[in-house]
Amino acid sequence: VLSNHLLALLDLKQDALHPGARLDVADLLTTALGIQLPRRADFMAGGSHASNSYILFVHRAATKILEECTPYVALKHWVQEEEVPSVTSLGPPGELVPAVENTLRAAEHAIRDA
Repeated sequence: VLSNHLLALLDLKQDALHPGARLDVADLLTTALGIQLPRRADFMAGGSHASNSYILFVHRAATKILEECTPYVALKHWVQEEEVPSVTSLGPPGELVPAVENTLRAAEHAIRDA
Protein backbone atom coordinates (compact mmCIF):
# COMPACT_ATOMS: atom_id res chain seq x y z
CA VAL A 1 0.00 0.00 0.00
CA LEU A 2 2.80 2.41 0.86
CA SER A 3 4.44 1.71 -2.50
CA ASN A 4 1.28 2.77 -4.32
CA HIS A 5 1.04 5.99 -2.33
CA LEU A 6 4.70 6.76 -2.92
CA LEU A 7 4.25 6.19 -6.66
CA ALA A 8 1.32 8.60 -6.69
CA LEU A 9 3.22 11.20 -4.66
CA LEU A 10 6.40 10.91 -6.74
CA ASP A 11 4.37 11.26 -9.97
CA LEU A 12 2.43 14.25 -8.66
CA LYS A 13 1.26 16.36 -11.60
CA GLN A 14 2.59 19.87 -11.43
CA ASP A 15 1.48 21.08 -14.84
CA ALA A 16 -0.19 24.19 -13.41
CA LEU A 17 3.09 25.40 -11.91
CA HIS A 18 5.77 27.37 -13.69
CA PRO A 19 8.60 24.97 -14.66
CA GLY A 20 11.01 26.78 -12.34
CA ALA A 21 8.61 26.52 -9.39
CA ARG A 22 7.98 22.78 -9.61
CA LEU A 23 8.96 20.69 -6.62
CA ASP A 24 11.40 17.82 -6.74
CA VAL A 25 9.24 15.52 -4.61
CA ALA A 26 11.80 12.70 -4.66
CA ASP A 27 14.49 15.05 -3.30
CA LEU A 28 12.17 16.47 -0.62
CA LEU A 29 11.22 12.99 0.59
CA THR A 30 14.82 11.77 0.45
CA THR A 31 15.89 14.70 2.62
CA ALA A 32 13.02 14.28 5.08
CA LEU A 33 13.16 10.50 5.40
CA GLY A 34 16.84 9.85 4.88
CA ILE A 35 16.00 7.11 2.37
CA GLN A 36 16.90 7.49 -1.29
CA LEU A 37 13.75 7.74 -3.40
CA PRO A 38 14.06 7.32 -7.16
CA ARG A 39 13.22 9.87 -9.84
CA ARG A 40 11.27 8.58 -12.82
CA ALA A 41 13.53 10.52 -15.22
CA ASP A 42 16.48 8.37 -14.12
CA PHE A 43 14.64 5.26 -15.32
CA MET A 44 13.61 6.62 -18.73
CA ALA A 45 15.67 6.12 -21.87
CA GLY A 46 19.02 7.78 -21.43
CA GLY A 47 18.72 7.91 -17.64
CA SER A 48 21.26 6.55 -15.19
CA HIS A 49 19.06 3.55 -14.28
CA ALA A 50 17.35 2.96 -17.63
CA SER A 51 17.80 -0.82 -17.45
CA ASN A 52 16.25 -1.11 -13.97
CA SER A 53 12.65 -1.12 -12.76
CA TYR A 54 11.36 2.16 -11.33
CA ILE A 55 8.52 0.40 -9.52
CA LEU A 56 10.96 -2.05 -7.90
CA PHE A 57 13.09 0.83 -6.59
CA VAL A 58 10.00 2.56 -5.15
CA HIS A 59 8.95 -0.72 -3.53
CA ARG A 60 12.42 -1.12 -1.98
CA ALA A 61 12.24 2.43 -0.61
CA ALA A 62 8.79 1.72 0.87
CA THR A 63 10.11 -1.46 2.49
CA LYS A 64 13.00 0.50 4.05
CA ILE A 65 10.58 3.14 5.36
CA LEU A 66 8.39 0.49 6.96
CA GLU A 67 11.41 -1.27 8.48
CA GLU A 68 12.62 1.96 10.04
CA CYS A 69 9.22 2.85 11.50
CA THR A 70 8.63 -0.57 13.10
CA PRO A 71 9.84 0.52 16.59
CA TYR A 72 7.58 3.59 16.47
CA VAL A 73 4.57 1.52 15.42
CA ALA A 74 5.29 -0.99 18.21
CA LEU A 75 5.48 1.84 20.75
CA LYS A 76 2.25 3.34 19.44
CA HIS A 77 0.42 0.03 19.79
CA TRP A 78 1.84 -0.50 23.27
CA VAL A 79 0.73 2.97 24.39
CA GLN A 80 -2.74 2.60 22.85
CA GLU A 81 -3.41 -0.86 24.25
CA GLU A 82 -5.61 -0.90 27.31
CA GLU A 83 -6.53 -4.01 29.19
CA VAL A 84 -10.19 -4.26 30.02
CA PRO A 85 -10.89 -6.36 33.09
CA SER A 86 -12.70 -9.51 32.14
CA VAL A 87 -16.16 -10.08 33.49
CA THR A 88 -16.26 -13.43 35.25
CA SER A 89 -19.86 -13.35 36.29
CA LEU A 90 -22.87 -11.41 35.18
CA GLY A 91 -25.41 -10.18 37.62
CA PRO A 92 -29.14 -10.92 37.50
CA PRO A 93 -31.00 -9.90 34.33
CA GLY A 94 -31.53 -6.15 34.13
CA GLU A 95 -28.55 -5.41 36.36
CA LEU A 96 -25.47 -3.84 34.78
CA VAL A 97 -21.99 -5.23 35.16
CA PRO A 98 -19.89 -3.02 37.51
CA ALA A 99 -17.40 -2.13 34.76
CA VAL A 100 -20.27 -0.92 32.55
CA GLU A 101 -21.76 1.07 35.42
CA ASN A 102 -18.41 2.82 36.00
CA THR A 103 -18.12 3.63 32.31
CA LEU A 104 -21.65 5.02 32.18
CA ARG A 105 -21.02 7.16 35.27
CA ALA A 106 -17.81 8.52 33.74
CA ALA A 107 -19.61 9.31 30.47
CA GLU A 108 -22.47 11.07 32.28
CA HIS A 109 -19.94 13.04 34.34
CA ALA A 110 -18.06 14.09 31.17
CA ILE A 111 -21.32 15.19 29.52
CA ARG A 112 -22.26 17.28 32.53
CA ASP A 113 -18.83 18.93 32.61
CA ALA A 114 -18.84 19.71 28.87
